[in-house]
Formats: sequence, structure tokens, C-alpha cells
Amino acid sequence: MRFGIKTSQANTTYGEILKIWRQADAVPEIDDAWLWDHGPPIMIGAGGERSALRVVARHADIWASPAFTAEEFRRKNAVLDEHCAAIGRDPSEITRSARVFFTAHEPPAAGPSRFPGPAGARELLGELIDAGARHLVLGPIGMPSVPWVAKPGSVTAAPGRQRAGGARRRLD
Repeated sequence: MRFGIKTSQANTTYGEILKIWRQADAVPEIDDAWLWDHGPPIMIGAGGERSALRVVARHADIWASPAFTAEEFRRKNAVLDEHCAAIGRDPSEITRSARVFFTAHEPPAAGPSRFPGPAGARELLGELIDAGARHLVLGPIGMPSVPWVAKPGSVTAAPGRQRAGGARRRLD
């Protein structure tokens, strides 16, 4: 069963969230100028190329791509850039996020596998970075720890956008 909301409702919802943030009487003490001026970063996970990525272009600070391959990520990334251009938004304002699900063992050579093993995960991470991903989420499937995925030098991420004050702060 899938749950979701219509695109027109999503546009309204995100706009209302930001309005509430900006009009709040009691906002937690925040010494991060970017957060104070813009509200909490909004991450939107969407892949629909005709309407959902339009909502991402209008409202998101971070786009959580549902793509399973670098090729699919690259295509949807280009569509998102087009939607940004259509509304006059600089596409670089949106951080691109991708996730990689992987297993502890390499899949059998016979037949395709939706989830790569360690070597495939490292390769896919590099491809996603090359395709424009600047935020990565690792999804280990069926294992308690994953120290072998992040071998030193196996994947090098491009420097991310830094906010004033450096590290992120909790609002609680």
C-alpha cells in the first residue's frame, strides 16, 4: 500500500510550514544565521518528473532521490535542473541526496541484483557522486555493522555546502 499527497497539496503544505516558522512567537534560540533566516532545511523525497520534481524545485533545500542507479539519478537530476530554471531558481541551492542499499556479500554472478554487495556499493557511491550527489545515505540490509564499506580512499566526496558556524546544531 502506498501513501502520498497530491502535488497541489504538497505545495500548500510546504508553504504553510515555512510561514509558521517565520511567524512563530517562541522560536528556540538559534545562533546559526542561515537557519534563522530560512527556517529548518526541507528535504523532499520525490521522483515524479512531471509534477513531484516541480515541488522539489520550488520548496526543497535537499532532494532525496529515489533512484537506484547513477544513470537514473543523472536523468532525474537534469529534470530537476529544468524545473528550477523554469521558476528562476538556481539549481545549486538544492543539495542532491542519494541512498544506496547494499548487502554484506556480493550477489551471485548469474542474474541482476537490485542490491549490490560491498564492492558494488563502493562503485555505485562513486558514480552517484560523479552524477552530482552531495549527501549520501547508506542502507545496509541484514547486517549489524558495515566497517568494510568505508575503506579509506574508496570513495571521495566533493566538499559540501557549509553553513555559517560550521557544524550543525540541535534545536532541542
